[in-house]
Amino acid sequence: KDELGHLPAVQFSVTRACQENGCSDTLTIYAILCSEGACIESDRFPSPDNNRYSQVVNNNYNTLDLSSTVVESCAIGNNPCSVFVSVYKDCVGVQCEADLFRAAYSTQNGMEILPSTCTEGHLCNTPVGLVSGGSTKFYAAYLNPSTTTDLVVQLESCSGSVQAFLCHDASKCDDVFRPTAASHEYSVASNSWTNFGATTGAWFISVIGAGANTTTNMFEINIAHSSSVVELKTGAVSAAASGDTIDVSWSAPTADVALTSGAMTYNVYAIPTASVSKFSTASPCGIALAAFSAGVTDSVGYASTSATSYTITGLLPYTAYTVNVVANCGPNCAQGSSVAGKQKAAYAAAVVTTGKATPTHHTPSGGGLSPGA
Repeated sequence: KDELGHLPAVQFSVTRACQENGCSDTLTIYAILCSEGACIESDRFPSPDNNRYSQVVNNNYNTLDLSSTVVESCAIGNNPCSVFVSVYKDCVGVQCEADLFRAAYSTQNGMEILPSTCTEGHLCNTPVGLVSGGSTKFYAAYLNPSTTTDLVVQLESCSGSVQAFLCHDASKCDDVFRPTAASHEYSVASNSWTNFGATTGAWFISVIGAGANTTTNMFEINIAHSSSVVELKTGAVSAAASGDTIDVSWSAPTADVALTSGAMTYNVYAIPTASVSKFSTASPCGIALAAFSAGVTDSVGYASTSATSYTITGLLPYTAYTVNVVANCGPNCAQGSSVAGKQKAAYAAAVVTTGKATPTHHTPSGGGLSPGA
């Protein structure tokens, strides 16, 4: 249990070898929770036909999140909660092609080691993290000692509110491994990039959740040990509704370096405003999770485009929609930058209300959604 007497949330993440170039199929994580001593034999073998929780692994999202509430409901008395997890490949036919992937799990109380690729010239992000109000999640990154270059970190708040504290120099923190609000070397505000300059060695990060202990805050950490990371600067979207259609336009982002023409792509979202209240529309992960949470494909509009305008059709009539755009700057999008992995930035959202539905039926542009899209 944590310092407040609660069982921590659990995350199980799968990283596939094919993800960097895009996988052609999907995996699915299945899980069963049971109170130790009350588990039956079949609980140990989750499957498509025998599971309580599942998560499809795709190119955008790869984590099964089990909240503190879910874990606590599994425990009986003082017995711990056992979590059994399996990963199945979704394929057609008798034989499936071999798949190479890495699985990792973390809980709120443990320290998660950030992948080495994040600290070797790549830009990468952690799976969506969960931390309850007043609690802390810990991370560590070991930067290549033979490469003294910039450390760049972004704390992206998906829902709720979090703050990150960092320590590198042990003489400046009471506990170098677990920096706190009262004793830390650096702090990072949500949804902005912080460059700590040329550095190397071990860095330790604490992410502290705001609110009551029943509050679940969600976040991502974007990190790179590279001088090539640039921050995308975005403006606001323009949106106008006509019937059940919304016309959306925006300007291309800017940066401190030239951006390669044609290398930028955009995710366009129209989400019923009633579904976004607990998510942050200032962050890419918050927007994607809000769209996924809305859940019904005939009420959420989504599209991916390389243009700077798009028309979303087939939305619910007489409904307030929050409209937003996420800019994606892929590898080599920024001239002079060789950082691998997408850099994302959200625009300022607009809220518009649709009118009367058109006589013919439409399917929302772009179809279904996955978290992290």
